[in-house]
Amino acid sequence: MGTRDHGTGRGAVLAASAAAAVVAAAWLAAAPVGPARDDGPPAVVPASGDEVLERLPAGASRAAAQARALRAGASAGARQELEAAVALAALHLRQARADGDAREAGRAQAALGAWWDRADAPPEVVLMRAAIRQHQHAFDASLRELDALTDRLPDERGAWWLKAAVLQTTGRLAQARAACERVAALGEPGDAAPLVCLAELASLRGDAAEASALLARLGPRPMPAAELAWIRLVLAQIAERAGRDDEAERLYRLAHRGAAGPYSRVAHADLLLARDRPADALALLADAPDTDAVLVLRAIATGRLGDPSAAALADALRSRFEAARERAAEGASGETTGHLREAARFALDVERDAGAALERARDNWAVQKEPA
Repeated sequence: MGTRDHGTGRGAVLAASAAAAVVAAAWLAAAPVGPARDDGPPAVVPASGDEVLERLPAGASRAAAQARALRAGASAGARQELEAAVALAALHLRQARADGDAREAGRAQAALGAWWDRADAPPEVVLMRAAIRQHQHAFDASLRELDALTDRLPDERGAWWLKAAVLQTTGRLAQARAACERVAALGEPGDAAPLVCLAELASLRGDAAEASALLARLGPRPMPAAELAWIRLVLAQIAERAGRDDEAERLYRLAHRGAAGPYSRVAHADLLLARDRPADALALLADAPDTDAVLVLRAIATGRLGDPSAAALADALRSRFEAARERAAEGASGETTGHLREAARFALDVERDAGAALERARDNWAVQKEPA
């Protein structure tokens, strides 16, 4: 699902920047794409100050500057300055979603400092913790945070949005529908986003008639670019599930123009591969961040094209997934489910190992129950 800030009513309770990032993370995370990447290879010591170790994704420099400014604001008023800490966490979480870097999620958690473990944390912190846990695939922990928050503040719309996203991800569609209906009840009449939320859930249940009826109620209306990009992304996925591939491609291209991050490109590239257009898929992902999902799709595309880079890319992914499995065996946070969907796809479409793919897919299905 998609990106917007739905905080109303008790909006003063939630820092605006934090609520926006939380909801963006929640709904974009529900799109069928890959989890955050691993921590990467061991550290490399540069030979000189001029050596380039890594080129950051577009926007990362700006985000780093914003993070420095927010850290300065937090220290100026002491670390307990709640709004600065939550805003800094929101910034890192937004960056984690944008470029797939798991380290940014860790920085988001660290930004909350002592608030991370406090049972009496304010609503802003609880909502942010839930979003970070959701990003780390700790879905049950995220829901516990959200249940406590909606019990405490039943009219907090942002919490209901995040809850609906997590419930959809874990396959509890009836509960997700109830959460979307709660969002609609707390919003303005005719709000587009709850209609799209309900339409997507209907589509996931296989009820194309209800999905179409809900979408027919949308009509033309002005809306922020980020919201429009999210809606187009969801509409593209609904069209794809219904077998309307040309319409889905058109909507994916429109979503690319907005603030949908890499999610629309990943979904679109997956459709291009399904339509046997690996060269187009590879071109679409050329400047996408190196998330697991992006790398797996590149490996599939290069393999089909007979590209010389295919073997090296497959080897790198194999090592990456093996490292993730080792961390999971050691009990590292978020590692037990975070890579399984992409690992299953890699086993099936790159390694041609149906048995391993089935095993990983079953493990993933135990936690995540969304279309891949």
